[in-house]
Amino acid sequence: MTQNDGAARVSLRPLGPDDQDEFIAQARASAGLHHPWFTMPTTPADFQTYLARFSQATTEGFLVCLREDGTMAGMITIDSIIRGRYQSASVSYAAFAPAAGYAPAIAVHRRRLAGPRAVGHHPPAEAGGPVGVSRRRRCRDPGPRRCRR
Repeated sequence: MTQNDGAARVSLRPLGPDDQDEFIAQARASAGLHHPWFTMPTTPADFQTYLARFSQATTEGFLVCLREDGTMAGMITIDSIIRGRYQSASVSYAAFAPAAGYAPAIAVHRRRLAGPRAVGHHPPAEAGGPVGVSRRRRCRDPGPRRCRR
């Protein structure tokens, strides 16, 4: 039996300089969906600053795109990456408003990146707000300690 988890509808790719115009347009269209939990760059200068973060070894940024036409559906950011014996990272994701119905597919990719031991909270769901924003922390500590926020 094959379970359709929604991932087949979207794909991941790295965020790049050529994505500026579409990303800004999507971020502006999504400002009301994400406020007050999440803000995205809405000007070219802010986008360039945001993009520069991903040149660091401790941060990676991905776009979630619809497979059918390549339209941006959302984004996933992995911050505070610690490699080596103790591996850790913070994963955040957001759907763009025009593709907010694809939030379950975006969450599937977030789970694949963060892994099954991800812990965290979902401010919009807890507050009764729109789905599409989350913050997670992935803890790969082999000991009995748990990752705390």
